Amino acid sequence: MRRPAILTTMMLAPCLIAASGPQSIGQFGRWGAFRAADGASCYAIAQPSRSGREDGAYLTISSWPARRLVRQIHVRFRGVPADGAVLSIGERRFPLATNSADGWPASPADGRRIARLVREGGTLRITARIGGRRISDTYALAGAPSAIDAADLACLRER
Repeated sequence: MRRPAILTTMMLAPCLIAASGPQSIGQFGRWGAFRAADGASCYAIAQPSRSGREDGAYLTISSWPARRLVRQIHVRFRGVPADGAVLSIGERRFPLATNSADGWPASPADGRRIARLVREGGTLRITARIGGRRISDTYALAGAPSAIDAADLACLRER
């Protein structure tokens, strides 16, 4: 398993890093749980289980207590701009709004549905177009509920 590479990528997630880096809460299968150094957010994060290479793609589910934001879904597309992105869990498909190399659920209601489905387990797949080519990243959801709960608890303890 490529655990050191996975943990390094998780710790370097640019949208969530403060100057001194995030604090590790724990590893739950392929999912890690972290608290931002400034305590403003906590998140569960994973890399695709079968993307074919170490390419910087990841999925986060984060909470920002001071902003009253809970279980926000964020996708990083291999560090390059993507479009036409769709997140699928089982038979459910959700379009993703994209901005450069990042994606989010198209609506808050979709975000809540995705977070609920992630907790139910199975497999999550993200498809998109990058540079005119179709990509597909698969995320195993085993361990995700524990990582999400650990991140949520870490943020609650800070309040």
